Amino acid sequence: MEKLKSFNELRELDLSEFLQKKPTFYKDKATNQMVKTTEDKWLDYIEWAVVLDLLYKNGAKSVSFLSESHPSFVNTLLISLSVDGIEYKTSYPIINGNAIISNPNQMDIHKAELRGFVKAVAIHTGLGLSLWMKEEKITSEYLTESHTIKVNVKQLMENAESESELINIWKSISEDEQLKYKDIFTDRKSKLKG
Repeated sequence: MEKLKSFNELRELDLSEFLQKKPTFYKDKATNQMVKTTEDKWLDYIEWAVVLDLLYKNGAKSVSFLSESHPSFVNTLLISLSVDGIEYKTSYPIINGNAIISNPNQMDIHKAELRGFVKAVAIHTGLGLSLWMKEEKITSEYLTESHTIKVNVKQLMENAESESELINIWKSISEDEQLKYKDIFTDRKSKLKG
């Protein structure tokens, strides 16, 4: 009876025939709209069902997973993965691209659960890990750029010299950023009025 291949063997599997592309987006500063990037910046991914099938084809006897709300983090799932009786746990945020979804619906939760399963498999078995390594690099670069923009937005709001300038800055940022900077906006607005 064949046992599950090792972490290194699963990590080295050629997955090219199973790859699909997932678009990435950036925020256009002029229009304040999300715009799809060129295809060369899209992320490679493999569907969860293919991952499950590949686990069985590579020696797994039983695979199961479930998710529940993370006990410590809002809008995050705790994924429990079981492969041949060995239990693994992984956290996965409910996200749209790189942004946390404030009020997730059932479809958002379902997508996060399946992505969390794929990530848990990659982390704990090696299957598909190379795809996550590439995505983490792209995500890290994006977040670094976003962090710079958010720091500048905060500084702009704190240094706004008129209420109309402050409101224009407010209108130029996303709803998620508005939630994050609501207290700064309110505080600065009251100082400008007073």
